Formats: sequence, C-alpha cells, structure tokens
Amino acid sequence: MVFKNAFPKRTFNNNYLSVTTSALLQLAIQFLAINNIKKNELQLSNYKLGALFQKDQTVLFNKVLIKAQNDNDRKISEENLYHQYLQSQTLAEFAVKNNSRNYYNHLLLSKQALDDFYALTRLKFDIEQLTQQNVFNINQQQGQDETTNYLIEKNTSESPAIIIYKQLYIMLSNSDKDEHYEKFYDTLIKNVSHLNNEDVFATYAYAMNYCVRKVNEGKQHFQIELLKLYKFALQNDLLLTDGNIHYLNYKNIVSAGLRNNEIDWTEQFIIEYKSKLKKEVRKNAFNYNLANLHFYKSEYGKAQTKLLNIDFTDVYYAMDYRALLLKIYFEQTAFDALDNLLSAFAVFVRRNIKASANMKRLYLNQIKFTKQLSNTSPRNKKRLQLIKERIANTQQVGDRNWLNQKIDEFLT
Repeated sequence: MVFKNAFPKRTFNNNYLSVTTSALLQLAIQFLAINNIKKNELQLSNYKLGALFQKDQTVLFNKVLIKAQNDNDRKISEENLYHQYLQSQTLAEFAVKNNSRNYYNHLLLSKQALDDFYALTRLKFDIEQLTQQNVFNINQQQGQDETTNYLIEKNTSESPAIIIYKQLYIMLSNSDKDEHYEKFYDTLIKNVSHLNNEDVFATYAYAMNYCVRKVNEGKQHFQIELLKLYKFALQNDLLLTDGNIHYLNYKNIVSAGLRNNEIDWTEQFIIEYKSKLKKEVRKNAFNYNLANLHFYKSEYGKAQTKLLNIDFTDVYYAMDYRALLLKIYFEQTAFDALDNLLSAFAVFVRRNIKASANMKRLYLNQIKFTKQLSNTSPRNKKRLQLIKERIANTQQVGDRNWLNQKIDEFLT
C-alpha cells in the first residue's frame, strides 16, 4: 500500500523500496542535525563565518562577526568558551589572509579560550569523579594527578566559572576542613551572576549535598547553611524542572526548615509547593512532609494520621515513614510498639536492595541509638552520657539532632 501510494506508476520492487526508505532515513537524520545546529546560534555563527571566509565575502563576514560576538557575550560556559576558541581561530586565519596586524591578538585569544575551555571541562570531570567516589565509597588513591594539580595550583585564568569550580574542587577534596566551604560560598556569591543557569544549579546542588553530608556527620551548624542555599535556589527557580519540584528536594527543604525551627516558613512552603509536585508523587510527598511538620509541632496524633495516607511506592518514603514513626512512638512512650518497629525496621533496611550503603548505615545507626536510648533509664546519667559520646563519634547517624535533644532532656 505504501509503495503504491508513493510510486503509483511503478511495479512493486522491494529493493527499490529499501533503497528509497534508507535514503529518506538519512535525509531525516540530516534534517535533525541541521535543525539542532540552527537552534544553537553560536555554532551556526561559526559555520557561517567559516563559509564566508572560504568564499572571500569580507563585508558579509564582518556583519556576521558582529552578531556572533554579541551572541557570545553571555554567561560563561564550556560551550561559549569552545565557540570563542573557534571564532578566534577563524579570525586569525582571516587576519593572515588579509595581511592584518590583528593575527597575533586573535592567536592569543584563541589560545586563552582553548585553555579555559579545557580547564573548566576538566574541573567538572574531576568534581564529578570525587562525588561518585563519595556516593559509592570507591577507594581511590589520595592526591591529585599532575593535570588537576596544575589547574588548582598554577592556572591563573580570571574566568569566574573556573574560579568557582576550582574552589568547589578544593572544598570537596578537603572535606575535613570546613573553612573551604566558607571560601567556596563567598566565591560563588561573588561570581554567580556570570554563570549560566545549568552551572548555577550544578554548583548549588554540590553545595547542598556537601552540607547534607556535614549535617549527617554531626556538624549541625551546616543546617543553617543548607537552608540558606535552599532559599536562594527557590527564589531563583533553580529547583524547578518544567515547573515541577522533585519530591526529594521538597522533602529535604522541609527537613531543613524544621531543623532550623522555621515552622511557619516551612508550613507555607509545604502548601505553596504542593501543586508543583508531579501528580504521581504529590499525595505521598504532601502527606509525609505534613506529618513531619505535625511532629515538630508536637502534634503526634496528627502526624501518625498523616502517615497512614502514604503508599510505599518509593524506597525513600518507606525508610522515612519508619524513621518518623519510631520518633512518634518514642515521644508517646509507646515502647512496646517502638521495640517491634525497631526490629522490623532494621530487617527492612538490611534486606533492601535499592538503598545505598550510606543510606543503610544512616538508618541502622539511628535504629541502634534509638534502641539504646529507649532501653536506658532517664536516671542513668552515666549511660546517657556514654550514648551521647558514641553518637558524636559516629559519622553517619539519621536524626542525630533529635537523638541528642532527647539525651539532653534526660540529662537536665
């Protein structure tokens, strides 16, 4: 039927049809590629300059060049730096062909743009490598390779993007020294206006994850830093994708707000951003975070009721549901229910194949210390102090702040 409609005057020929469809497929692929190039003004401008240079169209070359330079005078990114390099290369060749004295200047600009393009791209690779090593506990020989060391110690580029990513790498590779976070944050705030949206989001995401890790290590002052980052991200719509906020970001922001005792702000956020959650996760996310809010307001019955409306379709909600419920049972002194939950929760965590090693360690330590605390008399000050010291000496502990708060209440 297709052959007859396409070629009404031809007798059916399977080989002819195959050759024709293959040619059409190649044309379709070319169309997609050309259409993609047309959407990228910087790339298209460089192709135009190259074509006009080859045809000796000096007047048109200069007109396209002015527009291209204006288009490239934007936020700094690898793409812009790469096209600056290509543009400077074309201008250098143009200067040679026209016996212009500008050749040397274009040569230097081309070299600088290429250096900056490589430096920024390489730093991003190094940072992502560090991140993956932390997430998956990959043992890597300490120290930087020669290239990374050069970029950190000897690269003198004044590009704001490179300065930010250099400080980000220093922070992540020296995570035991908190002062590097302050330097990174100051550098980011000072230069953030020079970054494109993708790099603003990426750098803030790295900073948020760093603060979360520090909080889990027991450094509670990073709670303030984390909420500061989240508020900036919300104000600048950095956490919205197609108008939606990810349910994990929604949960993390609520946790940060509550831990900083900003109850009213957090409640307003939960309600305001409910409609920005995707429909398939909206019910779970809203009910869990509303339950968490009720818990912080000491409304334990309301918190437990909201938890009943959560479906266990996600490993994070399955874990957090149990973690919040154990705190509710503890606050209600429902110790029989708490003991049963602690045992079941520990089995659930150990058997869960979707949870990462870090996540399992976080929850198992929370279970362990909650069990120790529930089995300790408030009058046994010596044992309470011992549990507090154990918590302080353990890196990954879920709800560390709540555990310490309960111990401090018993000690006073």
